[in-house]
Amino acid sequence: MERVPVRVQIIVAGCVAILLFFGGVKYKEMRLNHLNAEVDVVGAAAGSGSFSQGEEASSPKDLVVHVVGAVEKPGIYCFKEGDRVNEAVQQAVPLAKADLSQLNLALPLQDGKQIDVPFQDTGKTITNQKITSSKKTEKQKTVNQKTTDQKTTESSFAHSTAADQIGQTVTTNGKINLNTANKDELMKLSGIGPALAGRIIDYREKEGPFSTIEDLTKVSGIGTATLAKFKEKITVE
Repeated sequence: MERVPVRVQIIVAGCVAILLFFGGVKYKEMRLNHLNAEVDVVGAAAGSGSFSQGEEASSPKDLVVHVVGAVEKPGIYCFKEGDRVNEAVQQAVPLAKADLSQLNLALPLQDGKQIDVPFQDTGKTITNQKITSSKKTEKQKTVNQKTTDQKTTESSFAHSTAADQIGQTVTTNGKINLNTANKDELMKLSGIGPALAGRIIDYREKEGPFSTIEDLTKVSGIGTATLAKFKEKITVE
């Protein structure tokens, strides 16, 4: 048997090595493709399960509530999670006498709860009317009392003569009484105009009646010289 030359052996060995190398690469590529396919299948299955769970989680729950009180159709009603008290009340048809202002109609419904629709409190309305009427009566009494007190004060201040009560000026021996004369009467005095007449009246209203004729000089704008012009025409009695 002839011996194979070394050169041929090297070439054959190189060819085998190349075949093994490319065969290994091809095998590895096929293996990776297979694994990727398995991952895709598992991911799809997992994604499908998550979607189903999401759908199940987003599905609203059923709620059962009991509506009683001022409604035409009291009873048990079924709703979905997220529905409001107003929907339950309207479903039971509220009566005309129902007082919906006492309910929070925007409140979400709760499973197993009872909604009691209240009636209008007519007794409360009547009581409020009585209180209002009573307040008006008290206010009127207060106004009447103030008017009476004012009249009494004015009457006392005028020193209570019949002439004073009807607004007339009382004179003594033809003299003008500084404590009872009105503005027009005071303006008849020499040197007394509208302004000074008003000051005389303001002074006696604030300080009280004049005790003497000379007290008139305490009024701003009236001095001894002015008083001398009409001193004989006035009196404080």
